[in-house]
Amino acid sequence: MKKFFGTTLLAGAFAVMGMAADVSGNLLDASCYSKEMKSANCAATASSTSFVLLASGKAYKFDTAGNEKAITALKTRADRAKDPNQPATANAVTATVSGTVTGDTIQVESISVQ
Repeated sequence: MKKFFGTTLLAGAFAVMGMAADVSGNLLDASCYSKEMKSANCAATASSTSFVLLASGKAYKFDTAGNEKAITALKTRADRAKDPNQPATANAVTATVSGTVTGDTIQVESISVQ
């Protein structure tokens, strides 16, 4: 009986450590944000290669696959749909990310950029 409860408790702990979630916030350039630790000048751009999602005051880093998905999403975002050669705006970029949150990292399953 003790073994059953110990195994159940351990499985529950691992489930909490990596929870699937939808997180919305500002999409930032990770290298800029790591230097400045503020979002004012760090909006993600078409030249960004690594990303952070700032949501409710917490910064979530993207995994490698998430960075690639964010690059693709930025290139195809709605404000560029009419003219793909139009540069992305320099204003704040908001995003909704679906994925698994582990600590301060998101393993990105999908991303929608506005």
